[in-house]
Formats: sequence, C-alpha cells, structure tokens
Amino acid sequence: MADETPRTLLRRPPPGSCDAHAHIVGPRDRFPLAPDAPYTPPEATAEAYLAMLDRLGVSYGVAVQPAPYGLDNSALVDATARSGGRLKGIAWASAAASDAELAALRRDGVCGLRFSAFPRTTTAHVSGVGLDALFALAPRMREHGLHAQLWTPIAHLVERLPDLLGLGIPLVLDHMGRIEPEAGADAADFQELLAAARGEDIWIKLIPHRVSARHPGYEDVRPFHAALVETCPHRLLWGTDWPFVRMGDRAPTPERLLGLFLDWTADEAVVQRILVKNPAALYGFGDAIGAG
Repeated sequence: MADETPRTLLRRPPPGSCDAHAHIVGPRDRFPLAPDAPYTPPEATAEAYLAMLDRLGVSYGVAVQPAPYGLDNSALVDATARSGGRLKGIAWASAAASDAELAALRRDGVCGLRFSAFPRTTTAHVSGVGLDALFALAPRMREHGLHAQLWTPIAHLVERLPDLLGLGIPLVLDHMGRIEPEAGADAADFQELLAAARGEDIWIKLIPHRVSARHPGYEDVRPFHAALVETCPHRLLWGTDWPFVRMGDRAPTPERLLGLFLDWTADEAVVQRILVKNPAALYGFGDAIGAG
C-alpha cells in the first residue's frame, strides 16, 4: 500500500522529462523469474510503466535490471525494443559476456551495466554483478559506449573512487550514492563525493526514499539534495524506483516523489537540467539533445 493516493501535481515537469530509475517485471508468463530469485516483485510491465509516466507527464524512462531476473535481460530488452524510443535499459552482464552480447544489448537500447559493491552472497542472482566484473569489462564497455551504474554504500564507493575513475567510463550512482543521512551532509565521505562530482564523469540519481530513515517526508535527505543541486546540477538525474519493490507500506507514490523533487528544487533552469538535459546527454533521449 503506497503512503498516499496519487495527488495532483502543483507543478508539472517540463517536456522531455525522464524518470531515470525503474524496474520492469513481466508479464510472468513470458518472462518468469529466476529459480533462485531473492524476492518476488509485483508484476510491473512495460505497458504499466509507460502508463505511469504518461500520468506524470514524463516522456522517458530508464529500466534497470532487477535482481529476480539475474543475468537474463530478456524482459528489459523486450521493453526497450517495444517502447518506440521512450525507454532505455541498464542490464546485467558477467565478466564472461562476449563482444557480440554487449553489442546486441547496445543495439537494443541498453546504455549501461549495473554492478554491486556489497554482495550479500556469491550468487549473482542475489547479489548482483560485483566490481571485479566491472574492472574486467571496462575496456569493452568503453568500446560499446556503455556506462557503469553502481549500487554501493558511500564509504566503499569513496574508497574505490580513484580506481573507478581510472576506468575511463561514466559512473552512475544509484540512490544518491547510498549516502548515510545520520552522518549529516558535512560528513567527509559525502564531501569527497561532492568534490569529485564537480569535475569528474560521475552522475548521481536523486532517489531519496531508499536511503531515508524519515518516511514519508524524507527530511533527513533534504540537506544532501540541496548540496548536490548547489554543487553539481550538471551531473544529477531524478528517478522514482517504481514499482518500489520490498518497501511494503513505506512505498511512496510516483506523484509524491515528483512533487517532492519539484518542491525541493525551486530553480526552473535546474529542474530543466536535471529532468531533461542531463538524461538526454547521458542516455541519448531525443527531445533535448543539444539543448544546451
């Protein structure tokens, strides 16, 4: 049950806006979950996702491979291929992936590969693909124009940042870089990330509810949002994380998250940059490419 019913947005997103983080699941009869899936997500088809984007007034979306599908990217690729250019994908691939497989993913609308730096087990379907695979794949990812999306706590991220930046590919950080709100926005790890994001090819997804301890207003995350917007608006993306897997009664609604982002981001030029220009530049969506 979401934390509130859909609300009417007082501000609408600009044309060409993008939700940079969601998950596609199903239809189950065509795309069954992996036998060792770590959890059972709700069915969340591409059609349902596009309908949600239409309701928000959002033009584009980025579908991220969910853990219950493991290395089988079939549902993701089917969604991007049938979206008429509205969806791009972030897939999983092991270090053994061939050039032909990477090229096929790129042709099918995949822009990046997702890696986890805090595996819970050695099973790829549960923990994701680790950083060892990223370091092995990076030269070929550069050749195929694929970036690395990282799901890792900020302390570990900052520790590995010099090595990661040396890979020469864009780095996209899930869930606000997995910040630690209880440490405060003055914490050394977050300040180091801010300093790197000013000049390096690092992109950060503004998704507050996965890191906040203060549902449903996420007030503990707002200082981090403000610091990011002030420091590196050219490297920020916004996402819903729809359909909010494993959140139960703490799940927000997409309307609430978009309304919160617009409430927290007063400058219309910054809103335009984060919702439109940045995702156009990173993912190659059509409406705003070259828009400044």
